[in-house]
Amino acid sequence: MRNVMRMVLLAILAMVLLIPATGYADDDDDKNFKYKNFKYYKHFKTGVVEINQWKALKGRVTPSDRRGFPVTIDTPGSYRLTSNLTLTLRRVDAIEITAVNVTLDLNGFSIIGPGTGRGVGIRAITGPPAGESNVNVINGSVVNMGGDGLQIGVAAQVNYVNALRNGGNGIVTFGGSNITNSIANRNSGSGIVTGDGCTVTVSKANNNGGNGIDTGSRCTITNNTANSNGGGGIYASDDSVISGNSASYNSYGDGIYAEARSTMNGNAANYNGRHGIRVGPRSSAIGNVANINGSDGLHFIGRGSGYSNNILNGNYGSNVWGNATKMGKNICGGSLCP
Repeated sequence: MRNVMRMVLLAILAMVLLIPATGYADDDDDKNFKYKNFKYYKHFKTGVVEINQWKALKGRVTPSDRRGFPVTIDTPGSYRLTSNLTLTLRRVDAIEITAVNVTLDLNGFSIIGPGTGRGVGIRAITGPPAGESNVNVINGSVVNMGGDGLQIGVAAQVNYVNALRNGGNGIVTFGGSNITNSIANRNSGSGIVTGDGCTVTVSKANNNGGNGIDTGSRCTITNNTANSNGGGGIYASDDSVISGNSASYNSYGDGIYAEARSTMNGNAANYNGRHGIRVGPRSSAIGNVANINGSDGLHFIGRGSGYSNNILNGNYGSNVWGNATKMGKNICGGSLCP
C-alpha cells in the first residue's frame, strides 16, 4: 500500500512539474523573461489595471513592461494610478503607451520628473510620426519632466490634466484631439501644442517659455487663458475659430494670431509685446478687445477680411491696420474708429 501511495505522489509531482508556466516570469529571470499564455492571466481579463510606484519598479504591468521606468502600456483598456510616480533618471519616460484605445486615469495623482533631462511624462508611441492613438488621459498632473509633459498622438483626449514646469512643452497632441479643462503653465516650451482639427477649450496656458496655445488648422479654441508667455498667446493655422479667450501680457509675440479664413469673436488681447490680434486674409474679427499692445490692436494680413464691434485703445502702432472692411461700429481711443 505504501508503495502504491508513493507512486501516486510521484505521478502528481511529475504532472505539476510538467505544467507550462503562465503569467509572470520569476523576478530573477528579468533580463531574459518570456511570457507564456499571458492572455489567460486574470489581471488583464477584466477591470481596471492599477499602476503605482511599487508596480512600476517591479514591472509586468502589461506583457512587455520591464522593471522600472518607463511603464509600458501595450494592451488596450483602462488604467489608473494609485500613487504618485516619481522618477530620478533624467533620460527616461514615465509611461509609454504602445497600444490604441487606452484610458489612463491619473486619479488625482502626479507624475513627478527629476527636473532635467529629456524624459516625457506620458508618451504614446503608435506609429510615425504619430499614428492613431485614441488615448484618453484624465484627472491628474505631470510635473518637472525634462522633456514634454504629455505627448500622446492622434485623436487623443486630455481632460482635467495639469502639465506644470516641464522642460519641453506642456501638452502635445496631434490631429483630431480634444483638450479641455486642463492647465499647462510654466513649461520651458509652449503650453499646449496640437495638430489639425483639434479642440482646446476651458484651459489655461500661462507663463510658458514659448507660445501659450499653438494649434494646427481647422481648430476650435474657446474660453481659454493664455497670458504672460514668452512668445505669443494663441497661434492657430487656417480655418480656425477662436472665441472667448484671454491672451494678454505675452512678451514677444501677438496676443492672438490666426491664418486665413479664421474667425475671431469676443476675445481680449491686451498688453502684448506685438499686435493684440493679427489675422490672415478672408477672416473676421467681431466683438474683441485689444488695448495697449506694443504694435497694432487689430492687424489684418492680405485682403477680404472684415471687422465690427471691437474696442481698440492705446495701441502703440495703429488701432486698426490693413486692408479690411468695417462691417459695423468699432471704438478706437474712446470714439468711433475712422
